[in-house]
Amino acid sequence: MSRAPAQGHPAAQTRPAAQTRPAARPFRGFTLLEVMVALAILAMALVAAFDVVGGALRNHERTRHLELATMLARVTADMKPETRQRILYAALIIFAFRAVPAVGEGYRWFAIDKLGFDEAFFGVLGQIGSGLALVAMWLLSDSITRQPVARVLLFLTLAGAVLSLPDLSLVFGVHEWTERVFGFGARTIALADTAVKSPLDNLSMIPLLTLIAIYAPPAKRAIWFALMASFMNLALVTGQLMTRHLNEAFVIQRGNYDALPALYVTVLVLQLLIPLTAIIALGRRVR
Repeated sequence: MSRAPAQGHPAAQTRPAAQTRPAARPFRGFTLLEVMVALAILAMALVAAFDVVGGALRNHERTRHLELATMLARVTADMKPETRQRILYAALIIFAFRAVPAVGEGYRWFAIDKLGFDEAFFGVLGQIGSGLALVAMWLLSDSITRQPVARVLLFLTLAGAVLSLPDLSLVFGVHEWTERVFGFGARTIALADTAVKSPLDNLSMIPLLTLIAIYAPPAKRAIWFALMASFMNLALVTGQLMTRHLNEAFVIQRGNYDALPALYVTVLVLQLLIPLTAIIALGRRVR
């Protein structure tokens, strides 16, 4: 028989009872209601932040416009009233010519998906347009400076409307007929249209530079150029805003181009009417 452990033996000492630890509560995650409430709070906070930022940007734009108008009034303060009016009307006509909407990204998507254009071809079009624009400015600058601003911009407006017709024909699928009958398709039409139309926007800057060269005092020509450049930048921003609103009215989604013909026609009409209205209203006062 085995003997009981002796008194004082470690085995004979009473072992302490094992301490019981509380069981860890399993993580149950968030309920759908909690997630929805959190997202709603986050959305309200973001909307408030966007409103604050948007209001600050709008206030910044208004301040910028006011500063620009103040600077223009300052640099022309020592001129005769009739000269100041002539400069103002000429600048407004050029502003109207530049502040026109564009079609937007919808036409680019259409050219890629339906016409088969790719980034390399767009790069070729850009290089051709830039090169021909520089050549046209070099060849025609002297002739343009000898003409009234209204006459130059009237010609550029009408020419731009006529030269936009090839792109419009691509939207309506005319390139399929030309390829069957004449053997050339969308790429040939786009190349020819870019070659002819690309100089127009750059040529419209020559009357503006002429105004600076004629009326700006030599010591203030840099200031004049900076102010006129800012004025033209405002025209481009105005055109971009109109482009955005037109794209909201004529929604173009990738792969669905049903609204593209109506959008293109609307843009073409506005590109013609906005400059013509300014030329008819102010052109006689610039001569």
